[in-house]
Amino acid sequence: METARKAKDLPKLAEAGQTILLIDSISEEVRDMAREAVAEGLSSWNESFQKVDYQPILVEVNRAIALNNKSSDYYWLRGIIHTMRSAYQGDNEWEQALADYDQAIKMAPDISIYFLFRGDCYGGAATFKHPSGNYNRSISDYTKAIELDPAKAYYFTWRGGRI
Repeated sequence: METARKAKDLPKLAEAGQTILLIDSISEEVRDMAREAVAEGLSSWNESFQKVDYQPILVEVNRAIALNNKSSDYYWLRGIIHTMRSAYQGDNEWEQALADYDQAIKMAPDISIYFLFRGDCYGGAATFKHPSGNYNRSISDYTKAIELDPAKAYYFTWRGGRI
């Protein structure tokens, strides 16, 4: 992926990645690429995230879970939506986000990006002084993500931002 991607394109990239992940018939290689697109799109803060109407996205992900509750990616995506609503819109859905990340990790404990996002959620909740926030658990999850996939340089950057 291009590292010089314009900030205005990042939400579109994240949305495209989410859409790809909602399609059950794609290969695991494509799903990995889509996970990376979501992460890249969401890892650069953009004030447009405050203006996104997350409700229709949440409805679609809930529908996907109702149709196939065996996809860890669906729980991960719903966790992202709850995290975004909490961080950028003040909806205090940190606990729902953590529950979804926990479910995704329980289903697929070898997918590093799930730990990365749960770590971000713990750290974000702590930053916003929510009771479910925990910087130590945040760093622990970032470390686990790095252990699972040490080639991802931005994992180190995310962890470094919490230390």
